[in-house]
Amino acid sequence: MDETVDADRISDRPTFIIHHIMSFLSPKDVVRTGILSTTWRKFQTSFPVLDFDQNNFLVKSRVKRKLRISVSLLEVKESSPLFDKWVELAMENGVKELDFEVITDKNSVYALPQTIFSAKLLTSLKLFGCKLEQPPSHCANLHSLKKLSLDEVYVNDQMVQSLVRECRVLEDLSFFYCFGLKRLRISEAHKLKSLIFHFQYQDLVEIDVPSLQQLELSFSRVPRLLDVAECPHLKKLSLIFTPF
Repeated sequence: MDETVDADRISDRPTFIIHHIMSFLSPKDVVRTGILSTTWRKFQTSFPVLDFDQNNFLVKSRVKRKLRISVSLLEVKESSPLFDKWVELAMENGVKELDFEVITDKNSVYALPQTIFSAKLLTSLKLFGCKLEQPPSHCANLHSLKKLSLDEVYVNDQMVQSLVRECRVLEDLSFFYCFGLKRLRISEAHKLKSLIFHFQYQDLVEIDVPSLQQLELSFSRVPRLLDVAECPHLKKLSLIFTPF
């Protein structure tokens, strides 16, 4: 059998499948697919993901459905207006998936602008190394958000409660070593199916989510209170204890 013909069968797949495969590639690899054939160059041009990295970025002329930003900062105060503008433009242009990674020296933290809470079309939000500040009462309009992942994010108890309450279709919620939480209490999350919570130590953990199906908790010290009694549909429970 002609190996070239056999290998090019991937090109015959529907465009949305090709784009899904490409979403797992790095920006460099996405660019490299353009040398395969004219067909693949068309896939690259129509690829609906915008990748922005300060060391390597791919920018297209059209608005993308997904925006990934990864930056390292020395001066948060000086750079904040620029990042605020990026987020505002993304929200104004209907970006549905936002991955925002900010690496700093830990002495200063970038706080996301309040416009992030008015992103009505946003379905997935992944944050690393930044800060979420409490929006004015009832001003969070993340009504389409289904997936929220917070990794080393500064967020307080009230902020978490507000997000869970206002994100009415939230299905997937993850915390990885976040700062500022004194206790974890998740309730009023009527659509939530998966909750992942990784911390070194949390004193109180109360999960009151009847719709929850999967729960993963990881601690270096066992919480004083761990209550998941109000999760009758829980199918998978993972408790991970990782002592120092």
